[in-house]
Amino acid sequence: MVRVKVCGVSRVESVAMLDGLVDYIGFVSSKRVSSPRVLPPSHIRDLASHARTSAAVAVLHGYSPGEAARVAFSSGVEVLQYHSPIDPLEAVRLSQVLEQYGLSLALVIEWTEKVWRPMDPCMYWRVLKSEGVRLEYLLLDAAKGSGAPLPLRMAARAAGCIPRLGLAGGLTPASACEAASTGAFLLDVSRGVESGVPGAKDPGLVAWFVYSARRCSAAL
Repeated sequence: MVRVKVCGVSRVESVAMLDGLVDYIGFVSSKRVSSPRVLPPSHIRDLASHARTSAAVAVLHGYSPGEAARVAFSSGVEVLQYHSPIDPLEAVRLSQVLEQYGLSLALVIEWTEKVWRPMDPCMYWRVLKSEGVRLEYLLLDAAKGSGAPLPLRMAARAAGCIPRLGLAGGLTPASACEAASTGAFLLDVSRGVESGVPGAKDPGLVAWFVYSARRCSAAL
C-alpha cells in the first residue's frame, strides 16, 4: 500500500487532523525561500511535538548538510528530508551523521525537463545501497522554477528499481490515482490539499487524496 506524506504543514490544527491519517507530516524550513509554508526551526519543533502517530519530517532547503543534520535533531523529528540534490559522497557522510543522532534520511532527485539532478535515480539508489546507506525514501520532484512536470512514465521506471521511491511535484487528489499506479512507495502532496490559506490543509481534500492513492495502489 502506498504511503502518503502531506508537506508544507504550518498549523497545529492541520497536524492534529493529519496525525494517524497519513504516514508522514512534512514541515519545511528554507534559508533561500520565503513562503507561508516555510517555518523557522523552532516552529517545526513546536508542530512536530503534536505528531504522535505519523512520522514528523523536517524538509530542509538551503542548509549545508551539517547544518541540516543539527536543525533536524534539534527539531525533534524522525526524518530529515534534505531537499537539495547532493552527490553520493555527501549523502554517505550525511547518513553517517544522522545515524549518530538516531534520525532517518530522505533525499531528493530533481527533474529539470531534460535531466535528473544529481544523476539518474536508479543509478543513484544503487550507488548509495552499495555504500550501505539506507534511505527512508528517495523523492523525485520537479525542479523549482523549471515549469517541467514530473514525467510519470519515467517515475514508473524508477519505481521498478527503487523500492522506497517517493513522488512529488504538483500532485492533487485528481492525480493521486495515476501517480500511485506507478508503483511508488510514497506520494508527497502540499498545495494540492489546500483550498484556502497556504499551509492550512483541507480535511476533505486530504481524505480524497488518501482514498484515491490507496485504492489505486491496492489494485496493483
